[in-house]
Amino acid sequence: MLKNKIFLSVITIISAMQPCFALTISNEMLFAAKKFILAMIGVLISSILIYIGLSLYNKFFHNPKTNEKTTYDENTLEPAKTLDNAISNFLNRTDV
Repeated sequence: MLKNKIFLSVITIISAMQPCFALTISNEMLFAAKKFILAMIGVLISSILIYIGLSLYNKFFHNPKTNEKTTYDENTLEPAKTLDNAISNFLNRTDV
């Protein structure tokens, strides 16, 4: 708490002594910042949707007690032959 107050006082004194370093924000910078924030919000939403989708798939459709677990080999580099095998391999390798 005290460290934050000291840091804030030092920054305030430095900025008061040198007003020539004041930042001007142009319209292009605001536009770029808004676009970047919108893109990051899109990434966040899509990550959450993918996580929820894989969690639901894992809970309702992926049954590790069947023979999927026995055919799973972590050391193999062969690609999966079907979409179900690819999803099964991914879910077996991660804790979703």
